Amino acid sequence: MYLINYKLYNDMNEKISETEEKIGWSFPEDYISFIRKYNYAVFGNAYFNDLEFQIKSLLNIDSGIVNSVYKSGLKVNKALNNVEYKMVPIIIAENEREKYASRICYNKEDDKLYLVSYNFEELNDGDTSYLADTFTELLSMFYEKTLE
Repeated sequence: MYLINYKLYNDMNEKISETEEKIGWSFPEDYISFIRKYNYAVFGNAYFNDLEFQIKSLLNIDSGIVNSVYKSGLKVNKALNNVEYKMVPIIIAENEREKYASRICYNKEDDKLYLVSYNFEELNDGDTSYLADTFTELLSMFYEKTLE
């Protein structure tokens, strides 16, 4: 797995605080450490789990992530029929065989990471699958797929 692009800001601590305030939750420290180094990372040829989900990118921490996380979170939570905003999307994932949107999300209730898949056209049929306890553990699940 390798990172092909990322964007950093001089005021990362401020951007992180703004985002946490907007979503009403504080990110775990291992995620924050990664974001401080690789904000808005785009992963090159990175996959995870047996379903071969491709990791597209991290949702970036800036005024855009407040909107991206919040708007994406509204869609994710609507698809899961969550009245409360409890899933916080951080990574865009894709399974080329499926017609579903996929986001890797933190669950604000238990601070664990889940794959959330849902019908992106109708915002329904949402489903969650537990992935990892920590962001560091999640990163260890990523692998580079060799091209045949």
